[in-house]
Amino acid sequence: FQTFAQVPMASGTFSDPNHERGSRKITVNNDLSINILGIDEPDEAPWHLAGFLDGQTIVLKLQDDGVNPPSGTTLEVLQEGGPIVRTFRGSIDSNGNQIKWPDGNVWTRVLSSSS
Repeated sequence: FQTFAQVPMASGTFSDPNHERGSRKITVNNDLSINILGIDEPDEAPWHLAGFLDGQTIVLKLQDDGVNPPSGTTLEVLQEGGPIVRTFRGSIDSNGNQIKWPDGNVWTRVLSSSS
């Protein structure tokens, strides 16, 4: 059993090297569900993903929208008797500064600078 205080510091803004002008804002809720608001380019519409924390892993539930899923996507039953869903798991480092994805991408925490 994990509590909110035991999970790594996953909340925050992260950079994605595949979208250098974009950002990934992760919010962790008290029930350990997460929401990601992503922007790939400043002039593009944002996108949203939902998931949950499982230890030091972010589990994203991908929509079956006909788009080819990223490499490393798996099919899982997340709860007994539930449907099979596409998931994408990211591993959070022990400091909460990076999230490593199975397709080789690594998101890095954006640290705020003080002026």
